[in-house]
This record gives sequence, structure tokens and C-alpha cells, in this order.
Amino acid sequence: MGYLVLALGLSTAIVTPLKAVTAVQCPWSLQAFGGVEPYSPLVGHHPYVDKPGRCWPGGHASAGFSLLALFFALRDRRPRLARVALVGALALGSLFSLGRMMQGAHFLSHNVWTLLFDWMISLVCYRLILYRPARVEADAALPVSSS
Repeated sequence: MGYLVLALGLSTAIVTPLKAVTAVQCPWSLQAFGGVEPYSPLVGHHPYVDKPGRCWPGGHASAGFSLLALFFALRDRRPRLARVALVGALALGSLFSLGRMMQGAHFLSHNVWTLLFDWMISLVCYRLILYRPARVEADAALPVSSS
């Protein structure tokens, strides 16, 4: 349970600080799509604007993709249910992503990055908290001597 609380919490909590730091504009705000703001890359020079963007990574997508933590929580003991959780998390995150892209709030890349962040957070938390290497029998690990 601690793993789930940590992984879900980090996956969703990372979004707001990253939005503030990156200041990426939403597609609906860009001049190319009828808005007033100039385009600027994620990494690089950002021109001064009165209202910095807050569109990268995707918050709605993160809510769905954060459920990837369920896959890692279940994968060792309930592999079939883990696969169901994986498909469900990917489907929900994709549905949220698609909805926000259709509104003009995000590019596909915003949501792919969000998926990557949530996957890596879940994976690292799994590795630190739940992962246990397979035990090798002591006898099998010893080399056989031929005398």
C-alpha cells in the first residue's frame, strides 16, 4: 500500500511544479492556432510574455497514467490482473489525453512525456520498495568441482 501511495502521489504531484518551471504554452494560446502567444521550444529561449504557459506535462493525462503504479504493484503476485491494470491505465490516460488534445490544451508530445514520467516514477518506486531478486538455491550457485 505504501508503494501505491508513493507512486500515485509522485506521479500526480510532479505535474504542477513542472508546468511552472517549463512555462510551455498550450496550443490554443499559440499564434499558429489563433492565439496570441509566440511558440517557444521546451528547452531553449522563452520570450517574455505576460502570462507564461502551464501546459507541459499534461495534468489530466497524468491522472490516468499514474494508475500504471497498479501494474507494478500486481506484477509479481497477480500477473494476469497486472496486465489488466496496465491496459486500463494506458486506456484511461489515453482517453484523458485525447480529450485534452481535442480541446486544444495539449500536443501529443505533452502526453507522451507525461506517460514516460509516470512510467519511470512507478518503475523507480517499484525497484526501491517492492522488487525482490529471485532467490538462487545455495547449492545451485556453487560451482561443481571435478576431482
